[in-house]
Amino acid sequence: MAKSIKVNQKKRGRPATGRDPVSAVRLPAALTVVVDEWAQNHETNRSEAIRRLVELGLTVRTKTRPAGRLRAAVVAGPPRPKNEPSAGVGSQRGP
Repeated sequence: MAKSIKVNQKKRGRPATGRDPVSAVRLPAALTVVVDEWAQNHETNRSEAIRRLVELGLTVRTKTRPAGRLRAAVVAGPPRPKNEPSAGVGSQRGP
């Protein structure tokens, strides 16, 4: 039996442009201007500037304030024991 001729099938769709996944980000106009200025000062484009700024932000160690419920718990302080009377409204009884 004769061997059949192999035909290379074309792949469908757009060719891959890179190996990293795309992450889209919405930025306010004012922040976009600041990122563009940073990119221009560092001789790079906006995409590379955002990548580098995110990396910088993730590597810098700062003392941050807790946010949301955690911040509310810190501001409120430790919980009081149940047997301790509160000094709030309605805690005083009149004659």
